[in-house]
Amino acid sequence: MGKIDNLKKARHTFTLRNEGDGPIEIKHVRSTCGCILSELSKSALQPGKSAEVTAQLDLYGMKGPVRHSVIVESNDPSKPLLRLTLKAEGVERIRIEPPLVLFDRIPFNAERSRSVEITVVDDEVALPVDSVECDLPGFSASVETLEDSARYRLRVSSRPPLQRGKIDGVVTVRTASEDYPAIDIPLRGTVVGELAVSPGVIVLVDDGTEGVTATRLIEVAPGAVKSFRVTGARVSLESAEVNVLETGNGAYVVKLEGLPVSADSNGAGVTITTDVAEMSSISVPIRVVPAQGSPADR
Repeated sequence: MGKIDNLKKARHTFTLRNEGDGPIEIKHVRSTCGCILSELSKSALQPGKSAEVTAQLDLYGMKGPVRHSVIVESNDPSKPLLRLTLKAEGVERIRIEPPLVLFDRIPFNAERSRSVEITVVDDEVALPVDSVECDLPGFSASVETLEDSARYRLRVSSRPPLQRGKIDGVVTVRTASEDYPAIDIPLRGTVVGELAVSPGVIVLVDDGTEGVTATRLIEVAPGAVKSFRVTGARVSLESAEVNVLETGNGAYVVKLEGLPVSADSNGAGVTITTDVAEMSSISVPIRVVPAQGSPADR
C-alpha cells in the first residue's frame, strides 16, 4: 500500500475466486489488529464465482513499516484459513502527543484535565486550527496556540457528574487546512462509581475439553470512596472457591479458583459485599463462550 500519512486511512480490496468444483462457504472474516475494518461482499461462492474482501487500515499514530492481516475462514478443504496481508509505511507529518486522551478510572464526581500537544513536523504542512470540540457529554475541550499554524496545546476536562461506564469518544480538531479539515483524537477511559470493579464480567473460554477449571481475579479499588472494606464474597458454583485478599494499596482482590470451564458455569456469578452503602452488594456475572473453531462454535 506504500507510504501513507499516519492521520489517514487506506483501503484495499482483495478478490477471492472459487476455482474448485464445489461451493465455498466463508464462515468468518477477522483481522489481526483493531486498526482494520473488513467487509465481505458475499459469503457463499459457487464454482467460478468471486467475492470481495475490502479492508480499511487506520494508520493513526503509526510510524514506519506496518504489517497486519485479515484472516478468512471457510470450508475450503485445501486452505480453511486464508491470510490476506496488508503492508504499508506510516509517515508522520503531524505529531500528536500523547496520541489519545486517557481518563483511566475517573470517579463520576471528579474534575480532571488532560493535555495533548499537536506539532507540525513537516515543513510543507501548515495547520491553522479553527476550533476544537468533544462529542461526549460531561467533557469539554479548549485549544491554546503555541505557534501559529504549527503547534498547539489541547486541554480536555471532565465536567461532573459523569456517566458511569466506558469512555469511548473523540476530540475533533477543526482546521482551515484542505489536507486536514478535521483531526479526530481518541478519547478513552472508564468512569467509576464509589468503587472501581474490574472486570465487570468474568469470561471463560470453552474449547470443549472436559474437566478444565480456571482461576480468575476481580479487583475492587477506590473510586469516589477512598477508604472502604470488602466484607465478604461468594460464588454460585459449589465446586469453586473464593478468597478475599488485601493488596496493601487500599484495594482488594477477590480470587476465584476451580471455576468449571463448561456450560454449567454460564449464568453463574460472584457477589461481593462491602461497607460502602451505595455499593454494599456487587454482582459480577460469569459468561462462558466457545473457543473459535471448537465443537461448540460450529
